[in-house]
Formats: sequence, structure tokens, C-alpha cells
Amino acid sequence: MWEAMSTGALVFVDEMHTPLPHPFLDGVHLVVYDNSDKGNFLAKLKFYLDNPADLRRVAYQVTQS
Repeated sequence: MWEAMSTGALVFVDEMHTPLPHPFLDGVHLVVYDNSDKGNFLAKLKFYLDNPADLRRVAYQVTQS
């Protein structure tokens, strides 16, 4: 995950339960989906494919911080 984010890739992850001092935010640094709801994942995937500006905004956020 860390390597993918550092290259500017849009990263999809299921909900993380590991506490981080500065957690990533859904829709800001990465995309969080519910792994028990395939429709949720597909809807988010379709949203970002249909909205390339939002895809780039999220994907490049970590590399610009």
C-alpha cells in the first residue's frame, strides 16, 4: 500500500483497524471500501473511473504532501 501510494496510484483498501498517529482519510488520501459489500466496491470504482479529476486528486494527494 505504501509503495503504491508513493507512486501516485489510486489505492483502494478495506477498512483498517490499526491505529495510526496520522490516519489516511477516505476520499482524500485513498479510497476505503466495505469488503463485505461488492456493490460498494464497484460503485466507488465506477465513480473514480467516471471522474478522472477526482481520481487524480486522491491519487496524487500523498505525493504532494
